Amino acid sequence: MGLLLTTDRMFRSRAAIAFFVFASFGTLWSGLALPLAAEPWQLTPAQIGLFGFAGLAGAFGAARAGRWADRGYAGPVTAWSLVALISSWAFIAQTGQSLWLLCAGVILLDFAVQAVHVSNQHLITTARPQQTSRAIGAYMAFYSLGSALGAVTATWTYTAAGWAAACLLGAGYATAALAIRQLCSRDVPKCRGMKKA
Repeated sequence: MGLLLTTDRMFRSRAAIAFFVFASFGTLWSGLALPLAAEPWQLTPAQIGLFGFAGLAGAFGAARAGRWADRGYAGPVTAWSLVALISSWAFIAQTGQSLWLLCAGVILLDFAVQAVHVSNQHLITTARPQQTSRAIGAYMAFYSLGSALGAVTATWTYTAAGWAAACLLGAGYATAALAIRQLCSRDVPKCRGMKKA
């Protein structure tokens, strides 16, 4: 992992994108039970768990992202998906008013996260075809760290300022991922191997 981080700029950028994308993901899935269990919904744990099916629908849709990546569109897919991830939080923020809007936001968020995840892995494994296990193992460490950050900060933010603030936090993480993608996209010499990214 240390060698990848110090020598591979493309890996660093994709790992950083994954870190913030999964921080946004963790913000939703670790914090969502809090507003749903409170007024006005007061849902039971079993009812809250059903929202996982909405996320599953989004994840199934991301299978298309793999085909796009195979055709050389991993970079644009990443950009569009990050914009969709940011946008999903506008729907998720309406949790107190509409569960249908929440479902739409969850589907969009999960689709966006999985599309970025698939595109990242495609770029990393294409750049290192002889070291795919090592590269993906290192990449997944950032996935886990980002998820943990989202989980911790979501509960802190919700406790301190409510669900709207937690949604701003999730959107902020997604925006950080998009900023990294855009900066690397414009700076091809510093991101060798990412001409399409």
